[in-house]
Amino acid sequence: MNLITLLQIILAAGALLGLVLAILLFIRKPNQLANRLLSLLILCLALQSFLIAFDTQEFLEQRPQLSRISWLLPMVFGPMLYLFIRKLIARNPRLFPIEIIHFIPVVVALFYLLPYFIQSQEKTIAFLSNLDASRHNDFNLIRQVTLFQVLFYLVYSLKTLAQYDKRIVNTFSNLENKKLIWLKKVVYVLLAIFLAAVLAVTLNNWYLPVLTELYHYYLHFLIVIILVFWIGFKTLYQKQIFLKNKAHATLSQDGETYLNEFEKDLIIPDGPVTEPMGVPGLPKKYRKYTLKPAALQKYYERLNAIMETQKPYRQSNLTIQELADMLQMPRQYLLYLIHEQLGKSFYDFINQYRIAEVQAFLAESKEHSLTKQELAQSAGFTSEAAMEAVFMQLTGKSATEY
Repeated sequence: MNLITLLQIILAAGALLGLVLAILLFIRKPNQLANRLLSLLILCLALQSFLIAFDTQEFLEQRPQLSRISWLLPMVFGPMLYLFIRKLIARNPRLFPIEIIHFIPVVVALFYLLPYFIQSQEKTIAFLSNLDASRHNDFNLIRQVTLFQVLFYLVYSLKTLAQYDKRIVNTFSNLENKKLIWLKKVVYVLLAIFLAAVLAVTLNNWYLPVLTELYHYYLHFLIVIILVFWIGFKTLYQKQIFLKNKAHATLSQDGETYLNEFEKDLIIPDGPVTEPMGVPGLPKKYRKYTLKPAALQKYYERLNAIMETQKPYRQSNLTIQELADMLQMPRQYLLYLIHEQLGKSFYDFINQYRIAEVQAFLAESKEHSLTKQELAQSAGFTSEAAMEAVFMQLTGKSATEY
């Protein structure tokens, strides 16, 4: 069995595995929209894998129209991966009509290739009689556009994940199952693979010992399939990040009705604003507003009182919305207070109280019967490992060293 035959078997098996994985994702309820987008992406990859596995003269002469489908499918990979990531990390995931623009390139390419699809089968077979020559006909242009399009969406996906990282530290006090480090690593590897593919295409007149062979034998595509399938398997076990809770209202959702009660706490800047300022997350017309000093002081005192008396940080999954509800203030005001007055993220703010409680307990009780796990949970950490990680991050020492 030669290398080509082995790759055909692997790609065909990958197509069947992709079909099963796509079905499992499609019927899974948590993260439903993101799962279904990923399911469609995996179906496209499975079909592409099948077409590459049987990319032979004999197969294409019997089914000539399929010879150009494999040119179009890769143009949906980038947009589908990006939209999957967007919906996975969205607070209220849904599709918007404007998002159809991501698929304009594939529609343009489809119309460009339309004469080929509608011509007679005899003409198509005659065109395919020289398979190598037919592959180069218009393929180089479409291939290069596709590669750069995928690169664009991979970079854009990394930017989206970076923005998400900033958002979760101002939303959650516990980041377990929310950081998506695994997804970011996969996107970086995909980016490296496609950069190598771009280099191989750009220097196609030169023989590059590793890149040329990877590209010639579709090994790069095999790696892409493995990585995307791995994303699929990880997503099957990914918990929903933003749980819906109708009891929690946000300022932007309730609009003017909710804002009227707190509008007296806002001040409008005099003259044009030259630097970013204002309360984050407010409706557009209020984004240049800031909180009055008296309001800041009032909310600051209320925050300190709640933290000292009710100790909400002991709730391991406390969110900024839940704390804002306890304080009877808009979430955006609380975020502004923690950011501007205390110079911290919500995650750091809550965990400093947890660390302080552990430190106080250890200082007062040199000998105690609590295990590290019990001590961590009593202070609001989900586990001993989480406590150790936060200890190291905020104090530079582990809990054991302390």
